[in-house]
Amino acid sequence: MISGNKPIGIGYPLSIVNRAEFKSSWSVPFDLQRVKSNEDEIEIAAEQIREICGIEKFAGSLNINACDSSYGVAKYISQVNDINNLVSIIRLRHGNKVYESAAQATGGAPQIYGAEYRLIEESGEKSYQKKEKRYSKYLSSIYDKKANESQEIEKETKKGKRLKIELRRWSRMKMRTKRGNSMKAVEFEVVGIRVLEKETGKRVFNHDVFVSVVGEERQRLSLEEIAEVFYHRFDLEVVNRFMKQNLFLEGYQTPAVEHLDNWNLLVQEAMWLIWTASPEVEKVSEKWQQYALPKAARGGRKTTSQTRKGMERLILTFEKKPYQPKKCKKGVGRKKGANQEPRKQYEVVKKWHQEVEINYRNCRQE
Repeated sequence: MISGNKPIGIGYPLSIVNRAEFKSSWSVPFDLQRVKSNEDEIEIAAEQIREICGIEKFAGSLNINACDSSYGVAKYISQVNDINNLVSIIRLRHGNKVYESAAQATGGAPQIYGAEYRLIEESGEKSYQKKEKRYSKYLSSIYDKKANESQEIEKETKKGKRLKIELRRWSRMKMRTKRGNSMKAVEFEVVGIRVLEKETGKRVFNHDVFVSVVGEERQRLSLEEIAEVFYHRFDLEVVNRFMKQNLFLEGYQTPAVEHLDNWNLLVQEAMWLIWTASPEVEKVSEKWQQYALPKAARGGRKTTSQTRKGMERLILTFEKKPYQPKKCKKGVGRKKGANQEPRKQYEVVKKWHQEVEINYRNCRQE
């Protein structure tokens, strides 16, 4: 065990870029990288996006990337803002500060930041304790600023509940420079998403969702398209859970990182195989499972779980000969008296404030 009172995670973080298919709500891992102990996951993600946008297949088209609030920071936004064929839709943390872009001053140093706003629903006083003294500060809500564009759309959940979604858009917003990542030249849009019940007008969620729209081509996206893209970001959560529970993405334990990288690649390829087979799978439940009849396929594809259940029947229709085990001689084996080199032991490496990289055998011994 290691000292400290903060929770830790054993192993390597993974940076995964998924490719989404809105019609079927599939999100397949397109690029998967292991983040080393001396690397930063935010920088790795920005590098992945830059490389993908430079691929010939994607270089001539507009690419849209939806991210969660972990990437709504200056370190990431400053690195992807200048990619010409990319628009990033990034969730911002509730309560974050954003600023208007100030008009250029006629004399002296140019002013960059204008009025400050908070990503909250209503303005008001906030009290907080610092040591033994209590302070109070007035916070101005982003809703106090007149929106450049607003729209209301209606949606229906899978259970038939009618929803009213209020969208507002504020242009030319800025964020402060953090830890050397300059944001002075970066402008983005903030979109507020409020979900209400159509009949009662009651909030569906306690807080509104705020996303930043970053990139030179951000004006090409309408309010409804921005909300739709961000909604489908959650499709990857289903696939990530499937890879962990059914493909054992995080269950493979080995002291050799080369084996771990090969396993991660194998899981990624297996996920693409399931995606390819999803339109071909037919029967996905047994006769006695009448209560679990599959729902109609969306976009011509069944879900990940439905496809996995029907894969066996599909694979059994293939020609068996190429997949049969080949005959081979037994290995010589280890000679008598030969000793293996002892496995190298590694010290515990603390990463950031919560990630830990550790040799598995070391952990079991402790």
